[in-house]
Amino acid sequence: MASQSSLSTLRAVSYRISSTPTKQLPALIPHVTALLPACKQLLAAPQDAKAKDSSDAAAAGHKFRTQLSTMLQDRTVEGRWAAVVLVKCTVEVGGHEVLQKCAPWVRGLLSILGRPDPPTTRKLCMITLTRIFILTRDHPTLLREVTTPSLPTMIATCLKVFTAGSQSLSVQQNPVQRALLQTMLECFTQLLPRHPTIFRSYQSQLQQLLVQTIAPTPSSSSQHIPALPCPACEAARRLFVQMHCCAPKSTSTEEWESMLKAVVTSIHRTADKVFRAVIEDWESVAGISSSGHNTHGTLESDVHEPKPDAIGLPGWSGLFAGSERMIGLLRLLSQFIRTPTVAAVGVRIGLITDLLNRLLSLTIPSNTEEAVTQASLRFNNQIGREERENLFVALPQIHAATIEVLEVLVERFTDAVHSTLPGYLDQLVWIVKAENTSDIIRASVYHAAIQLVEILGSSMTKTSVDALSQMIQLACGDLLHDSQATGASLDQANGKRNGGHTTMDISLGTAAAPRPSTSLSSGPVLAAYSLLPVLLGRISAQQISVSLRTLMDRMAVLHRHKEALLASALNPPVKKGGTAASSILRLLATSFPESLEVEGMLRPRMPVTRTGFPVDGDMASDEDQAEAIEDRHPSFPPPDPVILPQNEASPESRSAGAIVAGGELPVVPLGDETMDDGSEEVQQATFSEPHSSKDIANASRSTKRSEPPAGGSPSSHKRTRRDISAQPPLSKGVATPTVPHTAAAAIPDVPIAETVSEILIAGAGTETTPEAVLPQQPSAGSSPRLQVDVAGDMDDDDDFEVPALTLGHDTSDDEDDGA
Repeated sequence: MASQSSLSTLRAVSYRISSTPTKQLPALIPHVTALLPACKQLLAAPQDAKAKDSSDAAAAGHKFRTQLSTMLQDRTVEGRWAAVVLVKCTVEVGGHEVLQKCAPWVRGLLSILGRPDPPTTRKLCMITLTRIFILTRDHPTLLREVTTPSLPTMIATCLKVFTAGSQSLSVQQNPVQRALLQTMLECFTQLLPRHPTIFRSYQSQLQQLLVQTIAPTPSSSSQHIPALPCPACEAARRLFVQMHCCAPKSTSTEEWESMLKAVVTSIHRTADKVFRAVIEDWESVAGISSSGHNTHGTLESDVHEPKPDAIGLPGWSGLFAGSERMIGLLRLLSQFIRTPTVAAVGVRIGLITDLLNRLLSLTIPSNTEEAVTQASLRFNNQIGREERENLFVALPQIHAATIEVLEVLVERFTDAVHSTLPGYLDQLVWIVKAENTSDIIRASVYHAAIQLVEILGSSMTKTSVDALSQMIQLACGDLLHDSQATGASLDQANGKRNGGHTTMDISLGTAAAPRPSTSLSSGPVLAAYSLLPVLLGRISAQQISVSLRTLMDRMAVLHRHKEALLASALNPPVKKGGTAASSILRLLATSFPESLEVEGMLRPRMPVTRTGFPVDGDMASDEDQAEAIEDRHPSFPPPDPVILPQNEASPESRSAGAIVAGGELPVVPLGDETMDDGSEEVQQATFSEPHSSKDIANASRSTKRSEPPAGGSPSSHKRTRRDISAQPPLSKGVATPTVPHTAAAAIPDVPIAETVSEILIAGAGTETTPEAVLPQQPSAGSSPRLQVDVAGDMDDDDDFEVPALTLGHDTSDDEDDGA
């Protein structure tokens, strides 16, 4: 049932459209499209529901659809543009109910697509039609009524734009073609896997268009055409990979495999031409025949390829044009591996790795004289020095595209290529050593190293880690240069703000380091920033040298790299003796005090502290549990009474956590003592001042509660509960024992007995007569007091108990004499 608000909003939209002049509609469209989602309940409601609801809702919806159909046939460009936008929004909001009535809109959109309207309007028409065709895919009736008769018309109309009065298709005839190329290719990429039989009739025309786009060569001397934008080329490669869907159903897999092999073969043929200035030592293991080893034949003066290659790409001329063709084909190969297919296909990984080994085995020499003596790089004497130098200029771009193929291959087939990853990591280090002056090479190598180290980091040996040292130093150097540039700009800004006086704050907690997204502007720096935590976290600390680890830690601290600092703290360095070196955990905690990861690292198992008053059932359950444990494990005979002097503490008490301030705080032995005659002997030793009568009365009540039940045996008597708590604040200048703040905050103040004499006075009427040797009480203002309460069942509201400190069984006569 459509709500009144949806009806009112739709009426307001219709009124705004009808009352606004056509020339002003583009300015009104953003406001109208923002109101359409509020009309979803009305537009998406079924027709019968609208009729039952009211005739007003049906009339409002019909009026709005009629307005859009009229606007699609408007004579002005502004009216048609506004109609296309409103149709797209209405289809998204209305869903199936609107799709049932969108056939007139589809015909209007196709007519606008064939008009010489601005490219913006025609782009919107392609996008809207594509969206309608995708939404009707799940509805067979709409697919038969809307998509099947309209999609061929859309394909033919789009391809007609690129036919400039001849049978051949071209993408560089006029600016309109270049403006519509990317949008058309992206729309076809979405529609072709869903409707392959319809596109099969236009496969040859699409192939003719794509061969001009997937690997263009604007540097070719035989072709004077402007360079295509990279997004358009990427869209063409994605569509080319989907072309195998147009093959018959039983042969689509074979078509994909043959296309992949043709692409690899075309790259090898182009490399034979481009790499002819050097003599390669590469030998194919996948059965690829190469002419790069032929140095006896006569070579042509200019490197070129006059004939189309294996996949139908046109010829090229010039070494730079050949490198552009190789780069385009390598990116097409990456798209073949990255793009999912409709059916399962077989990938010849050996064919791809063989190509990678060939392209990565050739690097730029450090200098010409050294290159002549290198066994891995030999020059072809038939080729001049100019072409050889041009090859070394174009080689970093070729290597970057090759590394991209390696990244996609490892991402897709990690397990299948795992055994070859150490070799590729060595080749990357070799390349970055020879071509470290190229930013694109450093960025590509850093990105690939992140992926390889993530997989191989834990299994890398010290030799393999030492081989990475130069790459790691280059990455740290890029981070250092970026921090210096950022620091210089910040110093200049601070100098202007402070009147020309610049200061440096070395406190990590207050240093306002810029975020990576704003400070790391270049590609190599961003890649090195991402590589640093992987190196610190994945490689074993024992395999990294001290100097290299120190350098990485410095870069992490300098950039306030949170992930790198966390990785370094979790994988601390190791000294030569095998002991752990100083950690940067303190710097991490100072730099990121609000981080949950840092908090979890600092306090990984912090116990939960109870606060507030306990529930009645909590104490009962604790007592039952303690009684059950004592029944299962009978207590041993208690130790003999031990009374310690004022300035003496036993080793057992010190190991149990008793902290003596200034050597004057006495340690109190506590234990459950049961005599043979069944009476209970309580041993307490404390040093305190006299207390009030109220405290003595409290002690008397607690002592009475601690008596065993009449007629009960000693073994059935519950274990005496003893609570230790800190005394209220002492006078100034008196040392107090160190207590954890979490525990101290949870211990409440309860009235407790403080001396054995008070307990004796309070329990004089009981059957049990405690025996204790009491030392002399010190004067006021002496050492702090330790308060002990002996009680059987606690009736107070506190549930937090500190376990009693019990001395071991000791019956030495010497200690008794000393006491």
